[in-house]
Amino acid sequence: MSYISYSDLPKFYKKFVEVRSQDYIKFVHWFLAILNQHGIEGKEILSLACGSCLAETILASRGFQIIGIDLSEGMLIEAKKNIQNNSIKLIRGDMSNIPIKKNFNAVIAHYFSLNYLTDISHL
Repeated sequence: MSYISYSDLPKFYKKFVEVRSQDYIKFVHWFLAILNQHGIEGKEILSLACGSCLAETILASRGFQIIGIDLSEGMLIEAKKNIQNNSIKLIRGDMSNIPIKKNFNAVIAHYFSLNYLTDISHL
Protein backbone atom coordinates (compact mmCIF):
# COMPACT_ATOMS: atom_id res chain seq x y z
CA MET A 1 0.00 0.00 0.00
CA SER A 2 1.28 3.45 -0.88
CA TYR A 3 0.68 6.58 1.18
CA ILE A 4 0.94 10.23 0.22
CA SER A 5 3.28 12.01 2.59
CA TYR A 6 2.06 15.01 4.55
CA SER A 7 4.45 17.20 2.57
CA ASP A 8 2.44 16.35 -0.57
CA LEU A 9 -0.87 17.45 0.97
CA PRO A 10 -0.85 21.13 -0.09
CA LYS A 11 -1.13 20.32 -3.78
CA PHE A 12 -4.31 18.28 -3.17
CA TYR A 13 -5.75 20.35 -0.33
CA LYS A 14 -7.15 23.12 -2.51
CA LYS A 15 -9.32 20.64 -4.42
CA PHE A 16 -10.55 19.13 -1.15
CA VAL A 17 -11.37 22.55 0.27
CA GLU A 18 -13.29 23.68 -2.81
CA VAL A 19 -15.76 20.89 -2.16
CA ARG A 20 -16.01 21.73 1.55
CA SER A 21 -15.98 25.55 1.51
CA GLN A 22 -19.40 25.74 3.17
CA ASP A 23 -17.98 23.73 6.07
CA TYR A 24 -15.58 26.57 6.86
CA ILE A 25 -18.42 29.08 6.93
CA LYS A 26 -20.45 26.79 9.21
CA PHE A 27 -17.41 26.33 11.47
CA VAL A 28 -16.99 30.10 11.82
CA HIS A 29 -20.66 30.58 12.71
CA TRP A 30 -20.44 27.77 15.26
CA PHE A 31 -17.20 29.18 16.70
CA LEU A 32 -18.67 32.70 17.01
CA ALA A 33 -21.72 31.24 18.78
CA ILE A 34 -19.45 29.44 21.27
CA LEU A 35 -17.53 32.67 21.96
CA ASN A 36 -20.80 34.52 22.49
CA GLN A 37 -22.24 31.77 24.69
CA HIS A 38 -19.21 32.00 26.99
CA GLY A 39 -19.05 35.79 26.99
CA ILE A 40 -15.67 35.94 25.25
CA GLU A 41 -15.35 39.41 23.78
CA GLY A 42 -11.65 39.56 22.95
CA LYS A 43 -10.50 39.26 19.38
CA GLU A 44 -7.12 37.49 19.69
CA ILE A 45 -7.07 33.88 18.49
CA LEU A 46 -4.37 31.25 18.27
CA SER A 47 -4.98 28.75 15.48
CA LEU A 48 -3.12 25.45 15.82
CA ALA A 49 -2.41 23.52 12.62
CA CYS A 50 -3.89 26.46 10.73
CA GLY A 51 -3.39 24.90 7.30
CA SER A 52 -4.53 27.16 4.49
CA CYS A 53 -6.26 29.59 6.92
CA LEU A 54 -9.66 29.54 5.24
CA ALA A 55 -11.66 29.75 8.47
CA GLU A 56 -9.11 32.18 9.84
CA THR A 57 -9.55 34.56 6.89
CA ILE A 58 -13.29 34.64 7.55
CA LEU A 59 -12.62 35.42 11.22
CA ALA A 60 -10.08 38.09 10.26
CA SER A 61 -12.70 39.75 8.04
CA ARG A 62 -14.79 40.06 11.21
CA GLY A 63 -12.08 41.91 13.10
CA PHE A 64 -10.17 39.07 14.76
CA GLN A 65 -6.37 39.12 15.10
CA ILE A 66 -5.00 35.63 14.54
CA ILE A 67 -1.69 33.87 14.91
CA GLY A 68 -1.65 30.66 12.92
CA ILE A 69 0.86 27.89 13.54
CA ASP A 70 1.49 25.03 11.15
CA LEU A 71 4.36 22.60 10.76
CA SER A 72 3.94 22.31 6.99
CA GLU A 73 5.78 24.93 4.96
CA GLY A 74 3.58 23.99 1.99
CA MET A 75 0.38 24.70 3.91
CA LEU A 76 1.77 28.03 5.10
CA ILE A 77 2.47 28.93 1.47
CA GLU A 78 -1.18 28.13 0.68
CA ALA A 79 -2.27 30.21 3.68
CA LYS A 80 -0.30 33.22 2.44
CA LYS A 81 -2.24 33.02 -0.84
CA ASN A 82 -5.53 33.26 1.09
CA ILE A 83 -4.64 36.04 3.53
CA GLN A 84 -5.94 39.44 2.44
CA ASN A 85 -4.69 41.69 5.25
CA ASN A 86 -2.38 41.93 8.25
CA SER A 87 -4.85 40.37 10.70
CA ILE A 88 -3.23 36.94 10.41
CA LYS A 89 0.37 36.25 11.35
CA LEU A 90 1.83 32.88 10.37
CA ILE A 91 4.47 30.91 12.22
CA ARG A 92 6.03 27.64 11.17
CA GLY A 93 6.02 25.48 14.25
CA ASP A 94 4.82 22.38 16.01
CA MET A 95 1.53 22.65 17.88
CA SER A 96 2.86 20.26 20.53
CA ASN A 97 5.51 22.85 21.41
CA ILE A 98 3.92 26.27 20.84
CA PRO A 99 6.64 28.87 20.30
CA ILE A 100 4.54 31.75 21.66
CA LYS A 101 4.38 32.99 25.24
CA LYS A 102 1.21 35.05 25.07
CA ASN A 103 -2.39 34.84 26.21
CA PHE A 104 -5.22 34.54 23.70
CA ASN A 105 -8.97 34.94 24.00
CA ALA A 106 -9.50 31.63 22.21
CA VAL A 107 -7.57 28.78 20.65
CA ILE A 108 -8.80 26.78 17.69
CA ALA A 109 -7.59 23.46 16.35
CA HIS A 110 -10.31 22.58 13.90
CA TYR A 111 -11.15 19.50 11.92
CA PHE A 112 -8.62 16.68 12.24
CA SER A 113 -5.62 18.66 13.47
CA LEU A 114 -5.52 17.13 16.95
CA ASN A 115 -5.15 13.69 15.36
CA TYR A 116 -1.55 14.62 14.59
CA LEU A 117 -0.77 14.67 18.32
CA THR A 118 0.07 11.03 18.90
CA ASP A 119 1.31 11.33 22.48
CA ILE A 120 -0.92 12.45 25.36
CA SER A 121 1.94 14.53 26.76
CA HIS A 122 1.71 16.78 23.68
CA LEU A 123 -1.78 17.99 24.56
